[in-house]
Amino acid sequence: MSKLYILKSFRGLKIGKTALEYVNEFATNNGIEKIELIVNQHNQNTIDIYLKNGFKIVESLINSFPNGHSVEDYKMEKILIAE
Repeated sequence: MSKLYILKSFRGLKIGKTALEYVNEFATNNGIEKIELIVNQHNQNTIDIYLKNGFKIVESLINSFPNGHSVEDYKMEKILIAE
């Protein structure tokens, strides 16, 4: 999955939480060892949600695009099965 955004008018309805629970359950049921995601460093509310749900920041990234635009992101991961 890539680029999950919740429209402002739908925030607070637990859509993101439900999606995250689904991904976690799917991964666990299919023997996937970890979930990785990328989040913008300036999106503190979302970072806090991921931290609360067991994710850790593992890398700081700068993603550049062909048009010259760049964004500062964090790579986050959640370990599901002990390595």
